[in-house]
Amino acid sequence: AAVSVSDDLVTLYSLRAISPGEEVTVCYGTSLLWLPLQMRRTQLARVWGFLCQCPRCAADMEVVVAERERGVGVRMRQASRHGVRPSGGETQNP
Repeated sequence: AAVSVSDDLVTLYSLRAISPGEEVTVCYGTSLLWLPLQMRRTQLARVWGFLCQCPRCAADMEVVVAERERGVGVRMRQASRHGVRPSGGETQNP
């Protein structure tokens, strides 16, 4: 499905009929697929207004948290930016 958004109207386009109650999924941008978690989430929040919690973002967040728990580089800072706290409950400064 594809979506067109204007100020007060959202239009959904589909190549086939959609049954009542059927789940409809939309790709918010194939260019986002290769971005790191923080950049993907920032773009989706800025453009579409939501914090993505899809299976890929959730899996990437688990990696970020695990690396932060081990104290590994950039991912530790990303986890902190996303509000993930260390086991002790205090946010660490990178």
